[in-house]
Amino acid sequence: MKKNLTLIIIPLLLLSALFLFMPSGKPITHEEQISTQYLERMGFKALEYDGKVQSYILQNELLSELPYMTSWGVMDIDPSLYLGKNIEVHRLVVSNHPLDNYEDSIGRTNAFVYICESAVIGATSFPITKERLVGSVYSIDGRTLEEITQQDFQEWREKWVSDVSK
Repeated sequence: MKKNLTLIIIPLLLLSALFLFMPSGKPITHEEQISTQYLERMGFKALEYDGKVQSYILQNELLSELPYMTSWGVMDIDPSLYLGKNIEVHRLVVSNHPLDNYEDSIGRTNAFVYICESAVIGATSFPITKERLVGSVYSIDGRTLEEITQQDFQEWREKWVSDVSK
């Protein structure tokens, strides 16, 4: 009887251990991994990965239109290096971000990570608020376009469009 009980308990323990140490959920993609690492190196805590939210071939015409011009305007990168290339934008929800303290914020922030040729090239952010918020994105560290450029939007836009049209 004791031997029969042992034959039942041991397989149950092995099965329990197997389930305990099995990875849970869906596998992590390369994009999720590099996006999360990029944001965590900046001091943010990645809470959720929402996946790819946009994909496009970067063209000068796009850089002259909203919202592309402001997204690329708040990133510290030269968009001309990526003309003609596929750009993927991945959204993650983060905490420990300056925009977590935005008025009516729920204490978390959207981070949009830009990937080209399997590498992170930049990121933007936008507060998550109780009510839907509209407006332009912020730099990944939570600064506005005006704070970054020290210019009002119209002045910056004229120069930006002139520069990307060349």
